Amino acid sequence: MVCLSSLTVLLKSPIALIRIIVTPILYMTFCLSSAITIILQYAFGSRTDNLRSTSQQRYMDLLCEQEKKKLLDAWSASAISEVMFVSIEVSHRNNETSEISEIALSSWFMNHFRKIRTSLWIIRPEKLEDEEYNTHENPNSVSGTLQHIRVDEIPIHLTDQFSGFKKQSEKLYLIGYDINKTLDLMRHIWVLPQDVMVIDTEMVFQAQNRGVSRLPFEACIERIPQLREQSSFPINTAKKAHLGIQLLQHQIKCFRGAEVSSIRGI
Repeated sequence: MVCLSSLTVLLKSPIALIRIIVTPILYMTFCLSSAITIILQYAFGSRTDNLRSTSQQRYMDLLCEQEKKKLLDAWSASAISEVMFVSIEVSHRNNETSEISEIALSSWFMNHFRKIRTSLWIIRPEKLEDEEYNTHENPNSVSGTLQHIRVDEIPIHLTDQFSGFKKQSEKLYLIGYDINKTLDLMRHIWVLPQDVMVIDTEMVFQAQNRGVSRLPFEACIERIPQLREQSSFPINTAKKAHLGIQLLQHQIKCFRGAEVSSIRGI
């Protein structure tokens, strides 16, 4: 029994000795590795972030150039086709609900002297009956048509309106400043016809003004001398739709220079 105990001690002692020696080494190696990792992340992390940011910016620049090309293609098409632009703006009753309170459309023919035409629809609150709704004069109205409609009538009116637009034009473009956001807000009510082309004037603005950070619509208008005076007044739904067409007209002038300045209707 004594011999067996001695043998067991001899066998265990080297293992214990190895643990005593190896454990601190492994711990020091782990600490050193962690320190090196932190240093490398600190040294090269910002560079990686910059590369990622640059890649994202290049992607956005590409998207902006695509919107710019759409606008130039529309200008080229206007030489042989009837081209019409329609801007759309939507307002909500408050920031806490997606209930639409107003929809405005402004339309403009590139080929003619016709002025910008604006339509404004005031949406009756869903919870009120027709006889309970007070059709007061709306302060947002501009020169054009003004109607009060129910929520369930929105898709009917929009479908009829765009059917009329398509009959009057060979190429129809829907435009807006961050237009996809507006379309997303309306997707549960109405879907844009597939044969209507879309141009985001915010991206066109970015293509024109490289290096300028994204701006709210009002700030964009303030940067344009011809439109700056109008930005000093409250920009409501109908006015914003109207200004959306004017912003587009300015963008066409900038892209084509003196050649476009002679275009009829601008």
